[in-house]
Amino acid sequence: MTKQATARLTSTRIFAALSAVLFHLTWTTDFFTNHSVMNLFSSGPTAVSYFFCLSGFVMAIAYSPDGVFKPIQYWIARIARIYPVYLIALVWFGLLGGLSVGKWFLNLTLLQAWIPGSALSGNPPGWSLSTEVAFYLAFPLFIGALGKKWLPVTTVLVIVFWVFSQEMHEYVFTSFYPSYPYPSGLHDTLFYSPIFHFNEFFLGGVCGAWSRRQSPGVVGYRYDILTVVAAITIAALLAYQDYFRSIFVPTNSFPNGALAPLMLAFIYGLPRCRGKWAKVFELAPFLLLGEASYSVYLLQIPWLETIQRSGIFDKFGITGSMRLVFYVLTLVMLSVAMFKLVESPLRKAIRSLSSGGKKLQHELPPWES
Repeated sequence: MTKQATARLTSTRIFAALSAVLFHLTWTTDFFTNHSVMNLFSSGPTAVSYFFCLSGFVMAIAYSPDGVFKPIQYWIARIARIYPVYLIALVWFGLLGGLSVGKWFLNLTLLQAWIPGSALSGNPPGWSLSTEVAFYLAFPLFIGALGKKWLPVTTVLVIVFWVFSQEMHEYVFTSFYPSYPYPSGLHDTLFYSPIFHFNEFFLGGVCGAWSRRQSPGVVGYRYDILTVVAAITIAALLAYQDYFRSIFVPTNSFPNGALAPLMLAFIYGLPRCRGKWAKVFELAPFLLLGEASYSVYLLQIPWLETIQRSGIFDKFGITGSMRLVFYVLTLVMLSVAMFKLVESPLRKAIRSLSSGGKKLQHELPPWES
């Protein structure tokens, strides 16, 4: 499993990010007339679950449980990774809509996901970064349990925790949620609180730890089968979730880790695939889009508000599904520019200043960061 092969995971991020974008657009129904197809391509909340699984997986690979952990370097690397674009998107959103002092505080400190009713108080996609920071806080404690000695026990405990989380989420949803629909504090707790998302990150971490222990040279067509079957199964569950809900599949928990085992089968298998089809994910355009996906995800709402207020659709007679095409294309171009001109240089500058020009111990390689 070469670094080029592992970089395939970066390319998958753009598909998850675009799914989140389509989820937030009312124009999606104009573009996707088939309900099942629309379900598949606009499964935004489930796409965020994929990000959480992937985060746990790559961090467990990148950080050795047997190495010396340096907290200051760790946090500098994490802040440099997530905060510059997050801050730009938040300020942009704030200038468009206006935020109270309390909302500014919660969003600047990335605490919003912990407070029912406040998860979407700033730039809406930012709630997931608030949850991601909770993972970062837990990771220094979690990494010690991923060593060779404790990994089997940790695996069992994490699986039990995952099952418990799914059962608890489904119980609360079916028992109480109908009385507290969106928007409500219960909705925020069920779908945005880190409490119901730790299971995805921990399961990803365990999977990544096992992957780290396996020889890098282990590849084979059996991983092609694993990856393709996992992808097709996920696609079928998302596309036909109305049917699966009728036969008591817990589709309400898809955004909260119900699909995590399938997602991690895909994540685990893709870098080890031998088939030529998998090398498509190594192509430079896909890797660039994968790198830019973070900006795609965070800038989607500020950019949408900006172009809607500009009146550009009316000026140029852009209607129906063409609005979606125009918006997505311009968002992607903006995000690529943001990555090249702002995100990547700022990240490097922060890391360089804090380390005196030396590579940080806890700096993740590009595909993992």
